[in-house]
Amino acid sequence: MSKIWEAFENLQEIVYVVDAKKYDLVYMNQLARSTFNCPRTEDYRGRKCYELLQGLPKPCGFCSDARGKGIYTLKEKLIEQDGRTYRLGMAVDIAGQEEAERTLYTLLENEAIVNECLRRTLADEDSGEALEQLISYLGARLECDRAYIFEELRAGRICNTYEWCAPSVSPEKASFQYATWNTVEPWLSVFERDQCVVVEDVEGLKDINPQEYNWLKAQNTKTAVVCPLFDGGKLMGFCGVDNPPRERVRHISAMLQVIRHFIVILMKRRDKVRRLRHMSFHDPLTGVLNRYAMEEMIASQTVPRPLGVVYCDISGLKTINDSQGHAQGDQMILS
Repeated sequence: MSKIWEAFENLQEIVYVVDAKKYDLVYMNQLARSTFNCPRTEDYRGRKCYELLQGLPKPCGFCSDARGKGIYTLKEKLIEQDGRTYRLGMAVDIAGQEEAERTLYTLLENEAIVNECLRRTLADEDSGEALEQLISYLGARLECDRAYIFEELRAGRICNTYEWCAPSVSPEKASFQYATWNTVEPWLSVFERDQCVVVEDVEGLKDINPQEYNWLKAQNTKTAVVCPLFDGGKLMGFCGVDNPPRERVRHISAMLQVIRHFIVILMKRRDKVRRLRHMSFHDPLTGVLNRYAMEEMIASQTVPRPLGVVYCDISGLKTINDSQGHAQGDQMILS
């Protein structure tokens, strides 16, 4: 005759059956056998439940827990089988459930942060202002000390162009203007693999990479996530956060891998607007401000009073253009 408890053999919770009078174990399902290292029936059958499950020398008097890995809540029920009374116990792994719930919550929170960053990327017409707002949002939402963007503005030179700091944190932006890439030399090999630099504990770098350790330690950095920014395969900078909560570092790394694309979009859009504005308000040959720039300046009423305007003409320019070509005429203007 089959036993009632055989239906629990493959259940993903710990199930065991004990003789209610003798405390002898008569059944453990697959998960219970694995948890308590009893692969064969003879490894547990007849052993006292308080010895195997609790590690105690005598009945525990409460029968409310199982001594496996994790935190369990116990559900028990008395059952009758073949004229005998048994106690069927089911130990539910609360720790596993809580961890799963925390993971789900973190994933949902990460998705909400990414969606908000996307919204901010698309909503603000001023891309420079959008970058400021995006960095501020990330720093505050991720509970960091500092959030920042570095850009290569000149060949081989990087600048800290955007920075957000928590109220009690001193800004570092002014210290990193036109620094060389050697400043972050330990990170370059990671960037080349298109990966994030992840520092879960700066003390772990002390013996592995003293240079990086000393640099981060000097800035009071304990944890960090730094992500490279690429445009068409070219490294154009990086973004990062300092001192996020240690338990969130790995999740932040995955999130920044997505958000960095929004940052690159905003940077390119900002630069395009700047180029168009420069073309609109500067003479393409000489680079000096043109008539449209003057009209905007006057309309904005930011010019000092009184204002004088001098118009100049170059005598003989048309003759040079006609006889020697416009290239020579351009050189005359530039000289």
